[in-house]
Amino acid sequence: MAKNGYSMSNRQAVEVVTADREVTELDCGKILTNTGASGAITLTLPEPSESLSGINFRMVVRSAQNFKVASHTVDTLVSRNDAGADSILSAQIGNSIYVFCDDSNWYAYGITDGGTYTIAT
Repeated sequence: MAKNGYSMSNRQAVEVVTADREVTELDCGKILTNTGASGAITLTLPEPSESLSGINFRMVVRSAQNFKVASHTVDTLVSRNDAGADSILSAQIGNSIYVFCDDSNWYAYGITDGGTYTIAT
């Protein structure tokens, strides 16, 4: 079955995001970067639901600007010791955040070699 237009491969589509926007089912499996961004960017997650279960993506900081994932519905983001977070962000180049949904929450965790993340509740 094809995923993001790639059949029988482990390729992931890469998309540059330079303005705030909502995440949709079409972003599943993508790597979203802020390459070329001149300011902070927020990706807003839809309300978790059974139909979104399994949706996942990764965001990668490429420009030294705040790159944030925020939940549309408060307290539905689970991240590092916080089961009711509202957002997670980083501005450190090379940091990435993996995000996925079950039927009632979004989960986000940072992948880094020593970078920092900010989690808001």
